[in-house]
Amino acid sequence: MKLLHVCDVSIVPVIVETPTKPDNNHCEVNKGKEKFVLLDKSSGDRGRSLARATNVNWATHLLEKLGCGSAMPTATGSSSSHSGHTNIPSNEECGIRDVWGHNLEEEFRTIRQVVQKYHYVAMDTEFPGVVARPIGEFRSTADYQYQLLRCNVDLLRIIQLGLTFLDENGKTPGGSYTTWQFNFKFNLSEDMYAQDSIDLLQNSGIQFKKHEEEGIDPLDFAELLMTSGIVLMDNIKWLSFHSGYDFGYLLKLLTDQNLPQEESDFFELLRIYFPTVYDV
Repeated sequence: MKLLHVCDVSIVPVIVETPTKPDNNHCEVNKGKEKFVLLDKSSGDRGRSLARATNVNWATHLLEKLGCGSAMPTATGSSSSHSGHTNIPSNEECGIRDVWGHNLEEEFRTIRQVVQKYHYVAMDTEFPGVVARPIGEFRSTADYQYQLLRCNVDLLRIIQLGLTFLDENGKTPGGSYTTWQFNFKFNLSEDMYAQDSIDLLQNSGIQFKKHEEEGIDPLDFAELLMTSGIVLMDNIKWLSFHSGYDFGYLLKLLTDQNLPQEESDFFELLRIYFPTVYDV
């Protein structure tokens, strides 16, 4: 891991919890008026619990900002928790199509056809935990939660994105696949992560070596997503579960920029790219 990324990327003052142990318990880095404190991994499971708490606490706030309720076609959502992969059927047996760099364009051609009939998109992501938390004064709890989300999304890379398509009756497409699982480039030697989150993902079967060698380039994905017919479209309804981080990573992909500093600007972007969201 390259700790210098903390100073180069983050905009607000943050405390960064890293999976590598510095020589001392912490070191302070000043950049202009900003201060960063790099900590060792003694925080245990704090990375995962911070992500969970932020998504849960921010979910109601997300609904209020979007003006959406929880009513939606009956569909089964998925959580971000995983168990061991013993006796779990393969993705192919579950109707899940794994997408890597080599078949990205081919699968988006299929998705462009599917979305013409199936206008509901259930979405979930996997990301490398929470490694930073902002320090300073905040206008409200919601402001703190957004800044927590923002500084982590800015620092980290998405690992996986899953999309499942349904019609207004909750029926999935016919054929072999109902879900597309996009696997992004991720390098454990270079990219920042929370160790407990990586352990959890490895135990669930994620092959990080394959992500490093065959993963999707984020810019290639963003270009194809923009022309897929599933973003920027009023008729597409997005279904999600405590999805603050999920949409944060998608907006970062689509704009190829860090998230806006102000929460209001984040929601403005969200409404542009995802006009209708049902988050529960």
